[in-house]
Amino acid sequence: MSALLGESDLLQTLGSTLSIAAILSWFLLRGTNSTAAPPYEVHANYFGNILGEADMSAFKGEGSGYTWAQTDEEVEISVPLGATTRARDISCQITSSTIALACSGSQILQGRLHRSVNAEDCDWKIENSPEGNARLLTITLIKTEPTRGNQHWTSVLQTASR
Repeated sequence: MSALLGESDLLQTLGSTLSIAAILSWFLLRGTNSTAAPPYEVHANYFGNILGEADMSAFKGEGSGYTWAQTDEEVEISVPLGATTRARDISCQITSSTIALACSGSQILQGRLHRSVNAEDCDWKIENSPEGNARLLTITLIKTEPTRGNQHWTSVLQTASR
């Protein structure tokens, strides 16, 4: 009879241990969320709630011969062109930290970018304007690090004081 009691205690202890392990596993797995937002979104949401939404007009603008705007992942530069401008008239070199843009030999944009970009993913295209009497060059820069709110670029090129 004592042998059976010892075996019963062993089975009860084993059952209790497995039950506790299952409960702990459930709590640990419930605490991990595979759909969690990327860290930059978590921080941006936190600071966005404290600081309020940013005025996006501060994060777009005009330069000499171009305009620009941005999203969290991209900066888009628009350059008005003449109606007869072709792709062969455009010289556009983009590195991770610089841009050089010329049209028919005239420099439009050159210098060190405000922040780094993924140069291999950046692109440009020429389209007819809606009015039909001119063309529009659009350059899309892909940000290395997405930005949000007050983290957005404040200009396309770095200023001299940087």
